[in-house]
Amino acid sequence: MSSNYTAIITRAKVRPHPNADRLQLALCHGNQVVVGLDTPDDALGIFFPTGGKLSQPYCEANDLYTASARARLNLPEAANTGFICHRGRVRSQKFRGEKSDGLFLPLGSLGWAGDTSKLKEGDTLTEFGGYVICEKYLTPATIRALKGQSPRRQEIATFPKHDVTKQYRFYAGEIPEDSVIWLSEKLHGTQGRLAHCLDKTQLGRVKQAINRAANKLGVQEPFPTQIWTHLNGSKNVIIEKSDGPGYYGTNEFRFDVAQGITLRKGEAIYFEIVGWVSQEQLAHACEKCTIARIDNPHCKDCKPYKAAVPIMPPHNVSNTNLTEVKKQYGDTINYTYGCPVGQHRMYVYKIMQFNEDGNGVDLPWHQVMQRCSELGLPTVPVLAGPFVIARKNTSGINIEELSKRVALLIEGPSTLNKEQIREGVVLRVESSVGTSYLKSKSFEF
Repeated sequence: MSSNYTAIITRAKVRPHPNADRLQLALCHGNQVVVGLDTPDDALGIFFPTGGKLSQPYCEANDLYTASARARLNLPEAANTGFICHRGRVRSQKFRGEKSDGLFLPLGSLGWAGDTSKLKEGDTLTEFGGYVICEKYLTPATIRALKGQSPRRQEIATFPKHDVTKQYRFYAGEIPEDSVIWLSEKLHGTQGRLAHCLDKTQLGRVKQAINRAANKLGVQEPFPTQIWTHLNGSKNVIIEKSDGPGYYGTNEFRFDVAQGITLRKGEAIYFEIVGWVSQEQLAHACEKCTIARIDNPHCKDCKPYKAAVPIMPPHNVSNTNLTEVKKQYGDTINYTYGCPVGQHRMYVYKIMQFNEDGNGVDLPWHQVMQRCSELGLPTVPVLAGPFVIARKNTSGINIEELSKRVALLIEGPSTLNKEQIREGVVLRVESSVGTSYLKSKSFEF
């Protein structure tokens, strides 16, 4: 379903669990996971990061489902049961006070699907022996929305999508030695993009025929086949070139945040939209508001018929064991970043400049901030930078030092709203080979 989630063949560095005699802690590809006593130190196995979904055949072959999951999937009872729900989701959990950020299973868990003898440390996979093993987890709401989306998605060379942001923990070793790094807060919203780009014009048959005749005569075509225009896009779709209301049922909030923005020719901005999709709407107003001829969503006597919809749904942590999170943020965490009900804001993280052939360059961050200041737009909150990381001997940058910086900033409340948790951080890496982006999410999120 998605190519940016893979399982990794890696080794588990095991140590005792401080609060449990029958559990151990293991370091797998830089992540702490909780494993059983049957996992030996330096064991080679398969690590599933959080955010993934295990396939039903894999879960059945290894008795990973809970009893309730087996019942829900109409599977027969098994002698052994696991802790994977019916959706197969791999998620962060805590076991006796220690976090488990992923899932580690022995290499033999793939034996039912094929010969594992050729698998080696560092290999990645989503399929094995012709069977799907794992894929990116999508929420039920996302699956429903994707089913309703129009398949018509036109792309324009001068208005490309933002590349998939890679996971820091998997790609930290690829950071070039001459990199300059910024750390910004990762915002939990929806991606947007806006560009002043060249787009093809829709010419009728007569105008097309006249242009063809002009080409044969060696003169300039009288009717342009491309025009400069402003286009608005989501992560994957150009709104003006798509059918239907989109993922949220409306694109009005996307046009709203872009209202009044005039870009240079060939300029494209990329941003995160946070807050609310829509305002609360009223079925009818009370007598006082009716006489005043106003719609007041804060009036207790008016009757709302449609509640305001947040861009990202809240997290219900009331039934979790995240005691400290509940104590600080309450049972429900909303991700509206201080936006009043019904309102939304954009935060820019990237600006590119393209020529007419679609060749583009990322503006360096100091120019992004300067251009955003000219446009009157906020950037994503910068937590640290710019800084460089000195080499560790001669093998590249010092990953340990960089990871310490990331760890110091990844947790805590959002800098935009102290009442909600921080999703994580994004590393902006500028080097002689270009600009790249890596993300790292907090365990609590």
